[in-house]
Amino acid sequence: MSRRECNGQMQGCFTTGLHEAIFCRAVLMARGLYYSLTEIKEEGIGRSMRHVFFSNTQGSIFAPSMLAVFLCLLLVGCTVNVSTSGGTKTPTTTATSGTPHWGVQTKTSGCSAHNGLADAACTPGDIIPSATKSDICKNGYSSSVRNVPDSEKQQDYAEYGITHHSTGQYEVDHLVSLELGGSNDISNLWPELASPTPGFHQKDAVENYLHSQVCSGAISLQQAQVEVATNWLAVYNQMPK
Repeated sequence: MSRRECNGQMQGCFTTGLHEAIFCRAVLMARGLYYSLTEIKEEGIGRSMRHVFFSNTQGSIFAPSMLAVFLCLLLVGCTVNVSTSGGTKTPTTTATSGTPHWGVQTKTSGCSAHNGLADAACTPGDIIPSATKSDICKNGYSSSVRNVPDSEKQQDYAEYGITHHSTGQYEVDHLVSLELGGSNDISNLWPELASPTPGFHQKDAVENYLHSQVCSGAISLQQAQVEVATNWLAVYNQMPK
């Protein structure tokens, strides 16, 4: 086989499958090296190299094969990204578990609760980062950190557009309860209705349930905070009654 014929076969490798092309390319590169050495055999360095690699009939077969295997391993060892759809492969990303943007209000007026859930733009929830499981599981922890002045409650009502309400109709509630490490920031407060049920009384039961789950080690404090902030009704519908 001439060098031209060998090069022609090497070009043909790229019309085959990926693995076949890699192996074919390796073999042809080895054969190309063999013919190159053969053509310069009359030169001193060519004779020396040919003597080392191809001194006998067995060597003329063995050496190119070894070179082919070596080159094949090098090529296969490379990382090859193949798109089976023919389009551009889009990197996949993993969601960050839906953790709320604690304490970040994107609006402070025109807020509206929907189906028993706070307006997430006005009440995303907020936590005390330093609060630990050990802290919140101590008796009296909630009362020791509670601090919601009446002025803050009135501001919360105003953000939700509530100008009049009767006693017991609403409760300015902590979205992430204090017993779950919630803060007193207004981003964690919302005026929650008592009825229709489930209302704030039922949410109190959810908070107590999650608190017991955290303190028993069934779930983490972080998980409980996210669950109550994103959809406490889902917890209510699943928890034992």
